[in-house]
Amino acid sequence: MNFKIAVIDSGIDFLHPRLKNCKGTGVEIKSIENSFEYGMDYSDQSGHGTAVAALIHRIVPSLEIVAVKLSSDNTINELLLCEGIKWCLSQKNIKVINISLGIISSTPHPILFELCNKAYSKGIYLCASSSNMPGCECYPAQFPTVFGITSGYVKNKFEYGYIENSDINIIAKGTTQRLAWINGGYKISSGNSFAAAYFSGILCRMILDNSDKSFIEICQLVKDNAQKDVKLMQYVKNSEMNLLQEIPAEEEGRKIFSVKQKLNFVSKIALFPVCEKEIGSVINFRHLSPFQIVKYYDYPRSFNIFNNNHTLTVPITNRIVDADFEEFDTIVIGYFLDQMFDANILFGYELIEKSIQHNKNFIIWDVNVFRYIKEQLQLSKNERYSGKIYMPLVNKKCFNDVMYYRHMPNVSAPVILVVGTSNKQGKITTQLRLKEILISEGYKVSHVSTEPQGALLGADFVFPYGYNSTVEINEDLWGKMISTVIKGVEKYNSPHVIISGTQGIFIPRTHSSSELSNEGMLSSLHYMSGILPDAVICAINPQDSIELIQNLLRTVEIFSRAKFLFFVMTPWLRNFKQGVENNTIATHRILKKEEMVERILHFQNQLGFPVIDIMDRANDSFILKIIENAFAKESVE
Repeated sequence: MNFKIAVIDSGIDFLHPRLKNCKGTGVEIKSIENSFEYGMDYSDQSGHGTAVAALIHRIVPSLEIVAVKLSSDNTINELLLCEGIKWCLSQKNIKVINISLGIISSTPHPILFELCNKAYSKGIYLCASSSNMPGCECYPAQFPTVFGITSGYVKNKFEYGYIENSDINIIAKGTTQRLAWINGGYKISSGNSFAAAYFSGILCRMILDNSDKSFIEICQLVKDNAQKDVKLMQYVKNSEMNLLQEIPAEEEGRKIFSVKQKLNFVSKIALFPVCEKEIGSVINFRHLSPFQIVKYYDYPRSFNIFNNNHTLTVPITNRIVDADFEEFDTIVIGYFLDQMFDANILFGYELIEKSIQHNKNFIIWDVNVFRYIKEQLQLSKNERYSGKIYMPLVNKKCFNDVMYYRHMPNVSAPVILVVGTSNKQGKITTQLRLKEILISEGYKVSHVSTEPQGALLGADFVFPYGYNSTVEINEDLWGKMISTVIKGVEKYNSPHVIISGTQGIFIPRTHSSSELSNEGMLSSLHYMSGILPDAVICAINPQDSIELIQNLLRTVEIFSRAKFLFFVMTPWLRNFKQGVENNTIATHRILKKEEMVERILHFQNQLGFPVIDIMDRANDSFILKIIENAFAKESVE
């Protein structure tokens, strides 16, 4: 196989004794203000590039080395490095690019990311050294399409190690050694730069010896041929990532960050059970749904908690009739297994079984319901089922799919987060009302929902960490994942505003470890650390103390530094009392109109911020004005 290796560095002295008989050419790329100039002086005044080239030549003496000298009045910057990679990609027969340098940054330039992707898609191997300072992010070494290389203790120059699930995935010889340097001399040194050179040479040798293998097969061979006993010389953090995966196509990115794209098989839906809170919010805001709701199923034994404010165009049924299945292609199944009545659970089972028989798609958000459907599909009578099943599951695969996009630029659109002092106080309702208000004024709004029903109401991503959570990844990964989700949502949907909300209680009412863990408060902090909102809206209850609310605001300020906009107050008054078994029992009633006004005025006077009934549409223009004023400088226009 006839190919070349490019060395992007300080140039190369091909007259050095260590490079005797080395076939070499090169180019110099100079950064001058905001432009680049090309020249033929690729000599090395530093020694670094010569050392790297000599190590590569030592392993593959027959290979032609192309010097790509980067020159700048200041330090090497990202755009100059990008220009070097771009030049390499434009040349014929360059199969491997050695980059024994890197940019220390937590937000690498998107052009650098795109060029590395382009190299990968063209079957060109990038080998880049990680930072010599442990823990520092260094690019392009940490991109998923690049072999990121660190130093290790190896027995000979042909050995290397492989680190699973890490951005920096190669260990090679970077320990103290005698290196070729300037003026035909030598220098004793060590570092990841030289480990990268050794691995580049090893990789070139592997390609030459396996000329019949494809790019992907060589990448797999790198993993398979790694030595198990190579010792790391510096700490490398496990990132839970799968490296050198296939680059997703543009439409794959749109699917990941747009639920509607994932649910492109859905047109007309049926809902069950309509008395459930989650289904109720779908009904209340069904005008936000990209799908047509044509059928409503409820339990044979109904409950008074059903919201009678629903105005339905078709009647609710608690009968299962075969002919009705012609009306919809997808059925949404809620948490019917939580029921106490056998008749209601059996009704849910029968509805699922009939839906399978009629080859209907499923949208579900309960893992136990998912398991039941899977069990039914194992039965021989259902072997012809060809429908689709969607559950907003956040597992390791979902994490890896999202994290591939983690190198996108930081979000520029304003991000609003809805938090609250307790559960069941309308945080999802507040998010949907904000969406309504902003859309009606011509703004494009993206929604990252922590409620599963967000999938039916136009949310771009669903991260359901609340009741019966389907989030399976560890909480310490939430921040980086959600941060990437926000970036992806902006890239693929171009919103003016992004809205999200937390689940349940945000800070403890009592000082106990059990309350912290059971109520999911620590989960909300993890979630907020990823959202990093620009502004916060807080949901409160009529019975909340001023101290509790102020403590919540201080917590949000400490963890996010977001500006506060206003409060929304639920009309539900909850009284708490201690049960006989030391458990807390809550009773509820809805405030009368005059009570509601009184409590709103009380909180406004004490807290110094507007307190709003989010369901009162007379407040819409006021809410819009607050949001527009908050982001006037950032411009949500």
